[in-house]
Amino acid sequence: MTVSPDLLKKSGIPVVQVERGGVITFHGPGQLIMYPIIDLNATRIRVVDYVEKLEEVMIRAVADSGIIAERNPLNRGIWVGNKKLGSIGIAIRRGICFHGMSLNVDISMKHFGWMNPCGLREIGTTSMKQELSRKVSMSKVCGAVKNHVETVFGVNLIKTSLPELLKKLNKHYESTSDTKKTCQKTRLAET
Repeated sequence: MTVSPDLLKKSGIPVVQVERGGVITFHGPGQLIMYPIIDLNATRIRVVDYVEKLEEVMIRAVADSGIIAERNPLNRGIWVGNKKLGSIGIAIRRGICFHGMSLNVDISMKHFGWMNPCGLREIGTTSMKQELSRKVSMSKVCGAVKNHVETVFGVNLIKTSLPELLKKLNKHYESTSDTKKTCQKTRLAET
């Protein structure tokens, strides 16, 4: 951080320690944040391929609005020149990937000046609004990201509510537990 903890506190900005790559970033209004939870082993996606797919989703989504962004092989995320437009920070536990990406759509850039984003010095940050010199519709960008996630990852996203999702996860967990118990009983019977 390049500012005092007092300034952060006065500004109402908490500093939260998390276990993910990326050193430091800022999340705030006007930023599209997507934190997929994916079993990389089950999907047979290597970590580097997963990161590249997240970058590809962002590159295609901003291209839909007329912004040409690129990868930087030394620093993950997407870039317009030497300015970072989208960041990636992930963590993996037992093959399950979490955290994800953030895309600066219509976010105030002020707070990025209070740190070295992603631990990098002497780089700039930008937003879609800044690059286009006009307001950007968050709902259009969300739609573009959804479409490109489906294409890039080869999935069909289904809209659901948190209670419905928890119900499905519980059913899956129960059926997985039942399957494990049946397999254990079968192995015991075989010996």
